Amino acid sequence: MNFKKITLTAATALAMVTLAGCGQKEASTNTDIVTMKGNTIRVTDFYNAAKSNTSANGTQIVQQLVLDDVLEDKYKGKVSDKDVNAEYDKTKEQYGDQFATALTQAGLTEESYKSSIKTNLLVKYAVDEAVKKEYTDANMKTAWDKFHPEVTARVIQVSDEKTAKEVLEEVKKDDSKFGDIAKEKSVGSAKDKGGEMKFDSNSTELPTEVKDAAFKLEDGKVSDVITVSSQATGASSYYIVKMEKNSKKGNDMNKYKKDLEKSIKTEKESDSKYTSSVIGNLLKEYNVTIKEKAFSNALSQYTTDTTKK
Repeated sequence: MNFKKITLTAATALAMVTLAGCGQKEASTNTDIVTMKGNTIRVTDFYNAAKSNTSANGTQIVQQLVLDDVLEDKYKGKVSDKDVNAEYDKTKEQYGDQFATALTQAGLTEESYKSSIKTNLLVKYAVDEAVKKEYTDANMKTAWDKFHPEVTARVIQVSDEKTAKEVLEEVKKDDSKFGDIAKEKSVGSAKDKGGEMKFDSNSTELPTEVKDAAFKLEDGKVSDVITVSSQATGASSYYIVKMEKNSKKGNDMNKYKKDLEKSIKTEKESDSKYTSSVIGNLLKEYNVTIKEKAFSNALSQYTTDTTKK
């Protein structure tokens, strides 16, 4: 959850100024902002949404309203209250006693946050449905070329290069003690298990750089220090891997069909352009048209064809 602080008064004022700038002397609560197949979003809907989500600007509110309506209608019953509550409770548990404060600082209520969660889950469902058409022979072959089956290895993760080099020297002296060294020195999630992990090329527990280096190791071999820099923070982490049991995929692609489909699905889910194209196609299907000039770019990241300027 990203925390942006804005007061309800400021948010409501922003909404009123935005609508007032549409060229109308008065924005009636019945004025259409967006029309679409089966529904219309009016000024009154906009104001109500602004009151329950004070962190969003006018464009974001319109975008949220449109996505809510289209996705809810297209995928009725595909995301349950149970699904939403499960995601909500995960975040609540992460923040503990600070959760209520975090919601307030983000300008959200329980209701508006759950609404956002539901929208996100519906977007994921829409993308997953679209991905089913991507399991073509060509895409499966591409996924196969990149795929590596599950291996068992031990991994040591440390936060500075000096420690990493010292640990590597210690391991080289007696690699049979790799597990004990991992328990003592590693900061990774598998520390208590002596660094033991099972992973394939689809696994998300380890960075791609670490997996790729591990897959090249023969059983019993130890890697050099693997440096991984976070794109988000710029911070570096350092890994050392000992391969316990590597695997060869062989030539039978059908044996790993589900794994290859998972590879394609994961890649598409993380592709923002693909997600935007899926949503854009839904907006076209529902003939979504923005009537108010002030919000003409609200859906531009998905499509420009449905926007009335």
